[in-house]
Amino acid sequence: VHLFGQAADMTAIGQLAKAHSLHIIEDAAQAQGATWEGIPVGGMGDFGAFSFYPTKNLGALGDAGLLTTSNDALAERARLLRAHGAKPKYHHEAIGGNFRLDELQAALLRVKQTQLDEWIALRTGNAAQYQSLLAGTPDLILPAAAPGHSWNQFTVRLPNRERRDALAAHLRESEIGNEIYYPEALHQQPCFAHLPPANCPVAEQLADQVLSLPVFPEMTEAQIAEVANSVSAFCA
Repeated sequence: VHLFGQAADMTAIGQLAKAHSLHIIEDAAQAQGATWEGIPVGGMGDFGAFSFYPTKNLGALGDAGLLTTSNDALAERARLLRAHGAKPKYHHEAIGGNFRLDELQAALLRVKQTQLDEWIALRTGNAAQYQSLLAGTPDLILPAAAPGHSWNQFTVRLPNRERRDALAAHLRESEIGNEIYYPEALHQQPCFAHLPPANCPVAEQLADQVLSLPVFPEMTEAQIAEVANSVSAFCA
């Protein structure tokens, strides 16, 4: 998963997959425009999956997504499944679904994608301003960033859930948007309760600590300073 705009270590993942004959599916939903060692995410695994939900760096008017692959056979299979498994029409070779992107969303995305690099540059500048303003803030861990980060989120960490939730409430009282991605680790979700208990202390710790601050490209320096000042005042 290329989380928050930061590419995962695809070198290590690729080596692991090769050693064990595994396929790689890149979850690039939050990472449009991100790269790993100069290679765009979504182009290093067997599949790359992108989201164009409006909160993403490149967003549609509603739900939309994209699948990438360099494997012709996988691409043909994906095209078949996206339209009810029919080839030709009304002759179903497989059980598929309606996964087609409608023309309105596609037209909007074709126009917006020409501005993606500019928006990522603005997000990167906003993140750099946060890093400068919040450096040395007590009890606040700032996000590390490898080259190629596209900054879908600027996610900080607090010592524990109580402090994190208190900061979130403090920001809301000041009418400053914030979000918790994600308050529960995957193995803690009710839908997996039937599985044997998992020992994932790092995931559980991060779920207690993380809080994302606004970093959208339209933010002004004054707005970023306002957010940073509010965070600093809480942590002081």
